[in-house]
Amino acid sequence: MRVRRFIIFDFFLLTALWLLAILVVNPSGDFPLNDDWSYAIAVQRMLEAGDFRPLGWTSSALISQTLWGTAFCAVFGYSFEVLRGATLVVSLLGFFTVYLLALQLRLKRKTALLLAICIAFNPLWFALSFTFMTDVYFATFTAITLLFFVRFFQYKKWIDWSLGIVFSLLAILCRQFGLFVPMAFCIVFLFVNLKIFTHKKIVIRIILQAILPLIIGLTALFLFQNWMENTGRRPFAYGAQTGRLWSLLQNPMELPVRFFKNTFIAFIYLGWFVLPLYGRFLRLGGRRWTLFFSAVIFSVLFFLNKPMPLGKNMIQKTGIGPLSLHDTMMLDLAGMETIGVCFWWFITGIAVLGGVLAFYLIINVLVKILTSIRKKNLDVEKSIGLFFLLGAFIYFLPIALHGFFDRYLLPLLIILPLIIFIFYNKNNTNKTRAYSEKISYFGMCICGILLAVQIAYSVMTTHDYLSWNRTRWAAIRHLNEVENIRLADIDGGLEFNGFYFYDAQYQARDTTGIWWWTGRRDYVFSFSELTDFEIVKKYEYHKFINQTEGKILLLKKK
Repeated sequence: MRVRRFIIFDFFLLTALWLLAILVVNPSGDFPLNDDWSYAIAVQRMLEAGDFRPLGWTSSALISQTLWGTAFCAVFGYSFEVLRGATLVVSLLGFFTVYLLALQLRLKRKTALLLAICIAFNPLWFALSFTFMTDVYFATFTAITLLFFVRFFQYKKWIDWSLGIVFSLLAILCRQFGLFVPMAFCIVFLFVNLKIFTHKKIVIRIILQAILPLIIGLTALFLFQNWMENTGRRPFAYGAQTGRLWSLLQNPMELPVRFFKNTFIAFIYLGWFVLPLYGRFLRLGGRRWTLFFSAVIFSVLFFLNKPMPLGKNMIQKTGIGPLSLHDTMMLDLAGMETIGVCFWWFITGIAVLGGVLAFYLIINVLVKILTSIRKKNLDVEKSIGLFFLLGAFIYFLPIALHGFFDRYLLPLLIILPLIIFIFYNKNNTNKTRAYSEKISYFGMCICGILLAVQIAYSVMTTHDYLSWNRTRWAAIRHLNEVENIRLADIDGGLEFNGFYFYDAQYQARDTTGIWWWTGRRDYVFSFSELTDFEIVKKYEYHKFINQTEGKILLLKKK
């Protein structure tokens, strides 16, 4: 009963923090963000015709997310605000699942709560929670799948195994990459039940328990894809990433370079995100060399003038969210005012330190697991660690080879901390109590500061991201509804052009080099002044970052 009480209390605490953050950000506004216009159209078609027909821009399976969004819109009405609300609910479910997963792994309550807060207010997770993008849905379904498979490793109950399969199907039918969990489960569960570990022969029941989740997932995906193909529902871009990956495999000499580069960038990002969790591990003397390697890597990045962000998509030098207007996305102009360079070098420093530390800890975990395998002493805890490690590798491998988008890291934000906490959740008994408490208090303060910086960055930049988009769409609607300018004469940026004018064959016919479905382009929304255009109007929007008023320009062709 006491356990239930503190879980309920922590759930209400997390919910209160989440609602407070939502109020500060202000998610109001019936407009799309990033690529979610294409996913919203799938919901719109489902509501109108009762049929799943995703737009050609869609490359993921999407059906589980579409059904969730359709259910919300059936109750509250169709709008981007409702779809945003549907994602915020899934996001809450996601980081609360991470909290339960940490408790299931017998981590301390404060560790589980800290992990949930770090996930919720991670810049990627937080910002994507205010969109109808697939990332938070996929990460949440993955977290629930992991929870039930972990329970099955521990208790061998059929109900956990069955629920693990159900939620793995939801993940797979959101994104095809969801297969990574049943793949890792199949390999590890068979391996840990070998005779050398159990002193028993593998029986048919064990084999079926291992392979059926994967077979069911592959079968469901195969049937879904064939149904899409045979009924004319298959989107134009569906499977495009798989196709590009296969083309890369034709040039194997390039793969090691791509793998090293993308893995390096991923560890830098993950280091920034998880250092508030791992900072206490720096107190152990055997890990002081991490400071040396961190200093070397930071010096190289400083010499090359390569501060964070090093990757693409959500995290920008201006804050968060892609700047999807013509000047910033097509011409690569600065457009919006960036956050100070000192801030980004500070983030680079802690990201490098966290990345080196995370890499060191992961290598140590792997050594511990391999040592247990060699000694034929692979217990449940290490089996789960192996399951997580293999799952993370299977998931990240195609990303490392294909190309890095920062938002693809969400599942790793869940898996990576849990791997390390499973093996490093005990006090260091080699130090005196007084010294340990002193270092622990200092480390806790440092981690608290880093977490506060991350929360402030996430909330403030997400507020600004929605603020400028809200202003843009209000200006577009005024131009169309009050000044009677045709939508086809407006270049309102990626989301506007895609939502109203997406055409799978546009790129093949385009001669302008502007790939996002533009018409005459008499009017263009931009952050910057452009040649051949004159300024018609300036629209100001409120910003938290830099404490200045941002501006969006309405330009007219001369």
